[in-house]
Amino acid sequence: MAGAQRRILPGARPALATAALLVLAVTSFDIHRSIKSNEIPPTEAQVEALTAQIEDAKYSSNRQ
Repeated sequence: MAGAQRRILPGARPALATAALLVLAVTSFDIHRSIKSNEIPPTEAQVEALTAQIEDAKYSSNRQ
């Protein structure tokens, strides 16, 4: 069976193409949304919260 070809059901090809297009569309949308959300700089409160979280993580990892 080295040269045997696998047959795809007739209705499966459009379904696979539709699924591939859906994955492409969702991925493109997610990338666009991610880029848009990064255009706005973080607020001072967000920076302080992130700094506190990083310091807390450093403290808790050194404690173990």
